[in-house]
Amino acid sequence: MDFIIALTILVCVLNFILGILVLLKNPREKLSQLFAISNIVTSAWLAVNLLMVAAPSYQWGIFWLEAAYAFGSLMPVTNILWMFELCGKKPKKWVKNLILVSSAIIFSICFKQGLVVGEAKRLSTGGFEEISRGAMFPIFAAYIILVLAYMIYTLVVTFVRSKDQELKNKILYVAVGAFLYIATVIIVDFVLPSFGIYKFIPLDGPSSFFLVFFTTLAITKYHLFDVKVILTELLVAAIALLLLFNIVTPVNYLFLKMIIFFLFLIAGYYIIASAHKEIRAKENLEQKVQERTKELQGAYDDIKSQKNELERWYNLTIGRELKMAELKDKIKDLEQK
Repeated sequence: MDFIIALTILVCVLNFILGILVLLKNPREKLSQLFAISNIVTSAWLAVNLLMVAAPSYQWGIFWLEAAYAFGSLMPVTNILWMFELCGKKPKKWVKNLILVSSAIIFSICFKQGLVVGEAKRLSTGGFEEISRGAMFPIFAAYIILVLAYMIYTLVVTFVRSKDQELKNKILYVAVGAFLYIATVIIVDFVLPSFGIYKFIPLDGPSSFFLVFFTTLAITKYHLFDVKVILTELLVAAIALLLLFNIVTPVNYLFLKMIIFFLFLIAGYYIIASAHKEIRAKENLEQKVQERTKELQGAYDDIKSQKNELERWYNLTIGRELKMAELKDKIKDLEQK
């Protein structure tokens, strides 16, 4: 369970950092703004889950449990909005308003005890188990599943219809991450609890890592949001967080060390590749400057040669005219004499 908590903290921070970095790189772009909002909401949801685990009392635990459901209802909406923008889809105004109003209503009723969340019969170190469902839970579940299904439908339709191969590649990565994330959430939060299995519920938060990971791949490989350095920044932040957790935690996790080593290799690869790319770009630029300098020098020599030729013809022409004028004056003087 400690590992799940550590993974939840890591994914929470990475979501927040990714959203802020994208926003800082393109603060005026609507896609960046919506993506940042989505990631911040996801981070808030994960933070609420952590607060629920650390709740000092049963009452506070119930409050944070309701808050987790509330923020969980916002995630599909914020995700679908930035995916609309990514796909270039302009939903009808009534559809957009319906989604937003429904989200606000669902968010509000989550805090009304007994409507969405009933009573939790047992409080464990990982949160609540054996949670009874409120009267409005079927509506809550249907709303979440419908929005998520519409999000996947939008991605698939855009992928199939688009003729832009680069856009299709971006959508493919985002769709894979979204599908894995959505499938995990539906299974651990809705399907398994229907059979009385609650021990996998804590996995719903870390499952958002799928969306973060594949979106980051799209950012790096296909320049989603036109940001190339984000993956390296995220990897460095992830390594720092994991190292810090490894220092402050008395338990020695072999798996955690393997993740740190794996992330170190990826970050090292991108940093070295970036350095080599800059060196090659500099060499290519210097070569182009030299070639351009030679071209300009040749053009200068041609212009100088043409200038000398024009000056020679000018002098010949003007000299001839001056001599003719001088001869005319002499002839005129002789005629007068």
